[in-house]
Amino acid sequence: MELPELLHRIDALQQRIVAAGPLNPDAKRKLDYRFRLDWNYHSNVMEGSQLTRQETRTIMMGNVTVEGKPIRDVMEMQGHNEVVLTLLGMASGELNLSERRIKEIHKAIMHEDDPAKKDWPGNWKKHPNHIYNFKEERFDFTPPEDVPEAMHRLLDRTKAALEAIKRGDKDAPHPAVVAFDFQREYVTIHPFHDGNGRTARIFSNLLLLSFGYPPAIIKAEEQEKTAYNRLLAEVQVYGASPDLFNAFMAERLIRSQELVLEVLSGKDIDDADDLDKRLQLIDAQLAAVDPADEIQRIRGRETNLALLNEWGYSLFAQAIPVAQKFNRYFLNTQHDIFLVNGPVSVRFLDEPAEQVIGTLQAEIAKDDQKLQGVTEIQLWLRFGTFRKASRKPFGCNYGIKIKLEDYHHYQVLVDVFNVSGGRSEEPLIKRLYHKPLTQAEQKAIVQRMGKEITDHIEYYVAQNAQEDTTSTS
Repeated sequence: MELPELLHRIDALQQRIVAAGPLNPDAKRKLDYRFRLDWNYHSNVMEGSQLTRQETRTIMMGNVTVEGKPIRDVMEMQGHNEVVLTLLGMASGELNLSERRIKEIHKAIMHEDDPAKKDWPGNWKKHPNHIYNFKEERFDFTPPEDVPEAMHRLLDRTKAALEAIKRGDKDAPHPAVVAFDFQREYVTIHPFHDGNGRTARIFSNLLLLSFGYPPAIIKAEEQEKTAYNRLLAEVQVYGASPDLFNAFMAERLIRSQELVLEVLSGKDIDDADDLDKRLQLIDAQLAAVDPADEIQRIRGRETNLALLNEWGYSLFAQAIPVAQKFNRYFLNTQHDIFLVNGPVSVRFLDEPAEQVIGTLQAEIAKDDQKLQGVTEIQLWLRFGTFRKASRKPFGCNYGIKIKLEDYHHYQVLVDVFNVSGGRSEEPLIKRLYHKPLTQAEQKAIVQRMGKEITDHIEYYVAQNAQEDTTSTS
């Protein structure tokens, strides 16, 4: 099929896509994943990456090590995936086509281990480069000294074409042709030392995406890859019409449009064994998780009781005598340990910690089913009026809170001194239920509580002393 017919086909398919309206979120997520996987895998393999399609999936899921494969391939795939993820999330109309952005994206997708080449990614090439085409004839790309001007002209031509399209000029080129021309001219310049094919395809697809088209993906399968390289050479070296290359690219775009329409029609676009492969990847990642980090308990009566017995009672037993050290500074003082959403509360003042904890245990033992719905266990300290504050009386409330989060973890929070007044608490530890606080951690929490109360008293004592001095003078 000739290029004009292919462009007409692109227009007809795009009209159907637009008329169908936006994809639902789940369908869009699946389509974007498919485009991202195909784009990442094929574009990198075309440039020599040794990663398989399944290994590409693992990197897309966040695994940055693939056994037996070059670290450069892994790092470049990771960078490429991040760029593609950003582009697929763009709204149509967004473009920002500039030399700066080209260099930024090149730097993001390239990785160099050689110290002598560390500054090559993101900078125009410093040395000549060439290829041997399908006829084994050498083709020299644009010399390094001419690259800045060549790229400047390419961007100017592309932007002029885009402006003509936006104005609706009669002789304006087809948007897809602008994208394909950019890709072909870019790889003919070859502005970087490496990674030119990948960046060319990224910016060609960026142009397509900005007009609302899906990305055009060239598959790394031998027949398609060979046709791509041969058509480039025919245009670059042997004077063939650019329409030949553009027609090839138009067919790739049509393939992507047809995939969009399949999703819009409700068709499942996952590979036949896609689910099993993805589950295998999840299993492989989970195998590396430390068993100690697996959820072993969920919130409920048994978990809450175990938490108290393993370390909760111990924490409060250490906190009570520290809190009682401050009793002598205040009038109308009273303290409580209570369970939120559980009708258990124990009030104390100067009683020994063992007695207070014993009373709490006895209250819970009367009916430990009360623990089932408990969401917090609090030590609540209320220090009434400071005994020595002659001019500006003050009191304070402090405490330790064990917050029992939904399902699988707890938090320990401590009230902290707040000059502006009001209760302010700071989370100190968040942990799975089966992981207890150590004795050292319990001690540190109690010390922090004592420090905050001391800070409060020192601040207001100093404030009163300052007012007394001012009044006397």
